Amino acid sequence: MKQIISIFVVFVLLSACRQKHAGRNFLFDMGPENVAVADGYTRVGPRSLYDTSKGFGWIGQPSEAFDTANAKLHSQVLRSGISAKDSLVFKADIPAGEYFVIVTVGNKDSIAMKMTVSVNGQMIGDTLQAQWYRLAYRTLRRKIDIESAQTEITVKGIGTGVGIYGIEFRPIASPVKINFESVLEQDTAAVMRFRDQLQHDHEKGSSDIDVVNQLDIANKYLLACSYFNGGGWSWASRQTGFSLIYRMYAAADLLEQVTADPGDPLYEKAMYLLARIYYWLDKEDNNSGHELEALRLFGKLAEKHPDDQIIRMYLGEKILNENISSATDLHAPLWARYQHESMQQMLDVIHWWVTKKQADNGEIGGKWGDDVEILRWWLPAVLGADDSLARLGYMRLADGVWNSGILERGFAKRIDDVEHAAELFRDTHPGMFLVNYGDPEYVERSLISMQNFRDVWTGITANGHRHFKSYYLSGSAVLPQYPFGVDVALNARAVLPGLWAAWYTNNSELIKLFNEWCRSWIEDAARASNGKPAGVLPSAVGFNGDRIGGDSKEWYEPGLTYEYYDWDHLGHVNELQYHLLGMYRITGDKVFLQTVNFYRKLMSEKRNDTINTFNPGSLDWVRMQLLKGGKDRDSVQHPMGKLLGMAKQLTNTSDYDSLLSEYGHPFNRYTLSKDTAIVIKGLERILGTLRYNFPLLTSEVKFTDRVYIPGVNLLMGMYTGHFGAGYEFPALLASWKNTGNDVAVFVQTGDRQNLKVSLYNFGKEKTIGLRTWQLHTGLYKVILGTDTNSDGVMDEEIYTKEVRLTDSVNDIELLTPSGKNLLLIVEPVEIIAAAVSPRPDLAIHSRDVRIAKLKDGFEVSAIVHNIGNAAAREINVIMTIDGKAVDSLTVRQLDAPNDLDPRMVKLVFTPRQIKKGQQFQLEVKSKQAELTMLNNNIKSVIVDTGAIGELSISL
Repeated sequence: MKQIISIFVVFVLLSACRQKHAGRNFLFDMGPENVAVADGYTRVGPRSLYDTSKGFGWIGQPSEAFDTANAKLHSQVLRSGISAKDSLVFKADIPAGEYFVIVTVGNKDSIAMKMTVSVNGQMIGDTLQAQWYRLAYRTLRRKIDIESAQTEITVKGIGTGVGIYGIEFRPIASPVKINFESVLEQDTAAVMRFRDQLQHDHEKGSSDIDVVNQLDIANKYLLACSYFNGGGWSWASRQTGFSLIYRMYAAADLLEQVTADPGDPLYEKAMYLLARIYYWLDKEDNNSGHELEALRLFGKLAEKHPDDQIIRMYLGEKILNENISSATDLHAPLWARYQHESMQQMLDVIHWWVTKKQADNGEIGGKWGDDVEILRWWLPAVLGADDSLARLGYMRLADGVWNSGILERGFAKRIDDVEHAAELFRDTHPGMFLVNYGDPEYVERSLISMQNFRDVWTGITANGHRHFKSYYLSGSAVLPQYPFGVDVALNARAVLPGLWAAWYTNNSELIKLFNEWCRSWIEDAARASNGKPAGVLPSAVGFNGDRIGGDSKEWYEPGLTYEYYDWDHLGHVNELQYHLLGMYRITGDKVFLQTVNFYRKLMSEKRNDTINTFNPGSLDWVRMQLLKGGKDRDSVQHPMGKLLGMAKQLTNTSDYDSLLSEYGHPFNRYTLSKDTAIVIKGLERILGTLRYNFPLLTSEVKFTDRVYIPGVNLLMGMYTGHFGAGYEFPALLASWKNTGNDVAVFVQTGDRQNLKVSLYNFGKEKTIGLRTWQLHTGLYKVILGTDTNSDGVMDEEIYTKEVRLTDSVNDIELLTPSGKNLLLIVEPVEIIAAAVSPRPDLAIHSRDVRIAKLKDGFEVSAIVHNIGNAAAREINVIMTIDGKAVDSLTVRQLDAPNDLDPRMVKLVFTPRQIKKGQQFQLEVKSKQAELTMLNNNIKSVIVDTGAIGELSISL
């Protein structure tokens, strides 16, 4: 009722204004005569020179008319325009009075234009630039006072050409008021009712120009809201034909027209939404102009709404989250209490995204390419806290990308630069080797993707090197022509899933291909060329001619699409170094350490570091970049820190210790000093983000790749002993089951033979699972005891047991008492190093089981995979129901996917009877040793037989 009354008040006010404003709008749509003109507008073509009979036209001849041929734009006015070399002057006979003038400038091409707009010689507004990001137009709306009958609009280029889409003169309306339930939030339902009433009044034949113009503004505001709310959802992109970033800029252009009138009833709402858009555009583009504009707008809003917490957050104030929960057991060590709180706050963020935002298809609303980046910091929640929702969200995203239709053969279907094309698969699937170890689906997907590396992306150069033909690529093609025909260090992103597959399977084809590629880069690093010093790994190598730096005269600036391909962007360039180190761990060949060791020696040299400038590209310049961290260093981490940590962990030598102690991340520095204060400080940094401003990590976010917790690698290190975020290479020592957030975990040290972990159980006594990832096969003693003073020395033993580890990855059960500072030690009794020989890996998964009811029984079909590197022979597959073997089938041989083509066989069982509630099991057996036995059986409960079709199995 309140809203109905408020809308009625609006129209009483509008009616009172009709006698005063019975004028009309003057609307001009520029462009070719053969392009349809916008409704209600007058076409102004390139030959429409001013004359008094028409009352409008150009002063001086424009250069040309253009047609964007873009039917997706929200206004026909934006379809076409008029351009000139340096300026355009439009003259119109407009009755005296107060108007809003709206000038839309731009062009159809990507040529940058900087323009000013003047009315009768007086400049209005700021300098306009178009293109504005990918937006081909910019719109300026300002109040003007026309005193004479003739008005000139001058658009002048600042060293560029100019273009105009449209010019409008709309009489200024008397202010109206709407009493919204929320002052700042969109309240689109109320605005739509307001808009619909305006539309109804207009269609009834109202001649009041105020109604027409208020309707125009209401529609622009609602369209901006629609663009904003559509986010990066795939449905929004399909519906509009525009990407999220495009729609954000388009929304900003619309909202700036609304905020040009402080008397408009939508003024504050538009300002609030515009401020949020600029804030997130700054986060996405790192644009200082956007940042300043967001601060200005939020500052104005704060003057009127000083108690609004969201505005205060946007202005940089830290506001404590409502649901802060911390460990109350003061007997627990500080690291455990801080980790407990950090994980709880982290889970709150992850749970929000999974339960409030994630769709069934896996996307979370920021576009697939950005959504996947959120997974870069989720692994501690899955592998450490064993959180089921985090696991679900992770798997949904991985499977969602695979099934989205935007991938082809395990890579982006659309050609793009590798940083963007690779992230879809690279950010989702390597982690699944840990999240669902032994699951054949993710191994086979990665093998399929690496067929692109062999067949599409790479070739042999004139120098006999295997290199990428381009850094612009898709799952079926590359762009080899200038300037794209270079191999870049960042191409390692495209092959990261293959590196994980090589680690898991020891696939001979993959290792051969990667060996050729990596050795090519190492040889390129060794040679001095195009100004590059010998020993330095280049950031780009031309495919034709193997030229260092590609087509650029400067080896360190290859002149590619984005600056992050330049050598001094170490965080990006180092991704090739991670691949080289991974190859060292897989093959044991020290040649893959050559480049990282060259950097280590260079950084360790004693030189005159007081000199801040060196000739770009020189060896001294390279050294200074390595020491300073290059251009992409942030306030939390040095780009060389993770690389040195990886080298330390994979070589298990002290060669990198001195540099790692200075540049390493907190966990990596702790492994050297054993100083818990380093960890405490790192956890405090994490809590400094997680304790505050929860909406800026969840509900307010527009670009999901900007949801990040600085320093979160520390949690991955504490829970698993890994050197980084987890996805770089499977170097973790441990992961956990049934821990939840009750059990705090601190991996103290470990290698291929030993493991020491501190534990603290804040909950009730329970059995947790330890999964070992590095320990050799053999017999081990597992000792759990107390460490009352947290000195890393066991004070009292609680229990000891012996376990035999038979696989490369093994599970151990641990009973953990409550409220005690525990120390877990796993030490060898007898090491039995497994022979490095080809092995099959038989795998079966519940997704591959189908059960259908037949007339005289049931049919159970199952797919058995071989994801190892040797053929499996005499495979026996046994089906058990309620503990009784009811059927079995034998497969004589199943080859290995050594040619990167998945290998599997479908089996069909025909049991007579299956009932709801029965225990169901399929087990795959072979007399051969396998890579792992953890993926050889399925155990489940039959939950629904149904009349026909599939029978579902609970997991």
